[in-house]
Amino acid sequence: MGYVNRVEVVGGGKSTHLLVHATWHVADVEPVLSLEDGEVRNIRRLERGAIDFELHAPRFTKGGFFRLNIDAQVNGHREHLLLENGELPTVHIKVKNSRHRVIFLIIALTVLLACTSWFASCCAKLGQRVEQHRQAVAWTIFGVFLILVAAGWTGSSWQIFAKSPAGQSFLNVEGSTWQIRSPASDRGDEWGVITPAALAQLNHDPQFPIVNDNLGLDGQNMGVIGMFGVPIRQWAALARPATWGYFVLPQRNAMSWQWQIQFWGALMALWWFLNTLRRAQSGRNLALSLSFCMVPYAAGWSNWSLYATLFPVLAFCLGAQVLYQRKAWLGAFLGCCLGWALAAWVLVLYPPWMVIVGSLCTLLFVGWVLDNRQHLTWGKAQWLALAGCVAVAGSLLFSWWMDTREAVVQMRDTVYPGGRQLTQGGGASLHWFLRGYFGLEVFADGIGPASNKPEASSYFFVPLAMVATLLAGCWRSISSKATWVGLTAFVAAYGIYTFVGFPLWLAKVSKWGVMTTNRMDVGLGLAFIVLLALWQRKDAVPRAQFQKINRIGTLGLAAGSAGLAWWVVASIVPDLMPNNSIYYRAAISLACGALAWWLWQGRVFAVVCLLLLIGFGAALGYNPISKAPKSIQLAKEVVPFVQKNSAGLARTLVIDADALPGATLAAVNVPVLNGILYYPHASMWKAMQLPESMWPTVNRYQHLAFVADGRELPAPYYTVEAPRMDAVTVHIDIVNFDFRILGAERVAVHRNNADVVAKSPRLKRLGEFRQYVWFEVLP
Repeated sequence: MGYVNRVEVVGGGKSTHLLVHATWHVADVEPVLSLEDGEVRNIRRLERGAIDFELHAPRFTKGGFFRLNIDAQVNGHREHLLLENGELPTVHIKVKNSRHRVIFLIIALTVLLACTSWFASCCAKLGQRVEQHRQAVAWTIFGVFLILVAAGWTGSSWQIFAKSPAGQSFLNVEGSTWQIRSPASDRGDEWGVITPAALAQLNHDPQFPIVNDNLGLDGQNMGVIGMFGVPIRQWAALARPATWGYFVLPQRNAMSWQWQIQFWGALMALWWFLNTLRRAQSGRNLALSLSFCMVPYAAGWSNWSLYATLFPVLAFCLGAQVLYQRKAWLGAFLGCCLGWALAAWVLVLYPPWMVIVGSLCTLLFVGWVLDNRQHLTWGKAQWLALAGCVAVAGSLLFSWWMDTREAVVQMRDTVYPGGRQLTQGGGASLHWFLRGYFGLEVFADGIGPASNKPEASSYFFVPLAMVATLLAGCWRSISSKATWVGLTAFVAAYGIYTFVGFPLWLAKVSKWGVMTTNRMDVGLGLAFIVLLALWQRKDAVPRAQFQKINRIGTLGLAAGSAGLAWWVVASIVPDLMPNNSIYYRAAISLACGALAWWLWQGRVFAVVCLLLLIGFGAALGYNPISKAPKSIQLAKEVVPFVQKNSAGLARTLVIDADALPGATLAAVNVPVLNGILYYPHASMWKAMQLPESMWPTVNRYQHLAFVADGRELPAPYYTVEAPRMDAVTVHIDIVNFDFRILGAERVAVHRNNADVVAKSPRLKRLGEFRQYVWFEVLP
């Protein structure tokens, strides 16, 4: 029909809009144009087939980098209006951002404040107070956790699931849904996968089955769901503490428990971990633990990275306590606790975070044992601890394996995730490695279309100063030399794997080959916190003859870190961070320079203060805070549509381009055929007579969707495709497709497509509620 030549930005402020210059090939037909999330105005025909038109949308007034989805329609035929090279037209709208000036001012004032003797004195006194009242502080943290759970507060984005078109049409949500910030749509796996799956277990009759027969024709084994998992009535549930609330608490408090235990559990475990590595500085260690937990990386990934960190650091602490014990009964008890922590770590079922954090904790533990070997012991208590550890971990994991082994085998045989090849690492760019510099802007809705907030999140590193400090720690430290060496070895391996890569044999033996370089940040973030805990001011003071060289080196580290930050932020592509002012670059450069200066000088409290400011500033504005619902049940208006004449509810096929509606019905105990499945259900595809050549297309973890677009298709009257590595879409010929072969008893479809679905001679319309129309499958 035509193509776009160029796009201009017109106006400013609230009047900002776009003027598009295009070539139109259909001479005798007026163009009918539309814009996703906007409108097209003032279409003008010019000479030689050229046209101009304006694009208006509220998002343009805020500035940013936009890909323009312009649809052109002629005689019922619709297509995208693209550039001449076949790509979507893009535009970068620059606006003045007062936020960046505020960010620069706050960071500058913080740096000035942290340079005063008053600040150092206050931090020292606060640290001493925490050291003197450590137990009281710990109980206070635990009390805050209980209060939040009792009140039902959560950071989950469950409202997106509940307020989606399917949620409004299928669900009855009871209880206050008051919230502080809007839900985070980027967290699709949290609100669109794990939350519906947990509710599907809670609302199932009977509750908490191992295999949930509402999910798919063959039922879904729920033991393969990772991260904090879902509630399952099995012995292995003892090693999934995030799910405990569902067994003993009302739904609101259970959902709050599931969310809150990640943050507060990780905070307490990290505090214990750092206190084990470096005693007599509890105040500093608590601040460091908080700075690790309150970062964009944790917030972007729904705190799952904290949950994956909780268990290995807890195992480190328990292992250390075991080696101190001389009482047999206490050694046996601690060994059992250690076995539980190791089993919980394995049941996170997310290899990248398990491997990276586990590698760091292993190297640190070996170094800590070597440094403290004079104070450790091995005797009867330790042998009993080892026996208890093996018994508890083995029992819990054996229980899980016996219940889940068939599903694990099925997942292992899939194209995705089972067919993923080992990677050797390497190839990471410095910009992506230091993407933590973008957090203050990206997490304030300033991200472009090149990525999303979870993917773009990271920690705030100063690599030049980190390397210098690691080398100095290995050289100068006496009491913790082996621990420093272990930490340095980890950071060196991290850097080699990220930028150069491992040989294939080493990637396989070390298990690092299961990690992609954009999923490893939690390991280096934890290593940075450990470095700050180990680094002492006395280690940073050079000998008298090196004072001048040290001052020059400190200045060089600070200037180099600031210059590196300026280059990274200044050269970032606009489709990742569209709003990039000189004030923002100056703020990040100042922060990096100050962090490097303070780190080398041993002023760790100043470093922690600035890290907390940056982490809080980025993450607090992103985290939604709301009250969890008292209950989520099937809407009573929908019950007549799914109720069978005999007892039970009818198995339903949802015809929709998205898999979420199917998962929504399963969440309220309605049996479904499609939704979110962790492996393909072979009996359904066999009944559909799927050609063997198409098995790799469906053999994957899948968001399974069925679509009816009115096309006529040859027998068996459907086609199947995998539009993404984690999605399967079935296009059906609505007139000829036989729904009975699926075992479907009901069909639900959005009202926009109801007229198409109504053409099927095998369906009988039952009724409509809100946005979905229901049909019965005729025998």
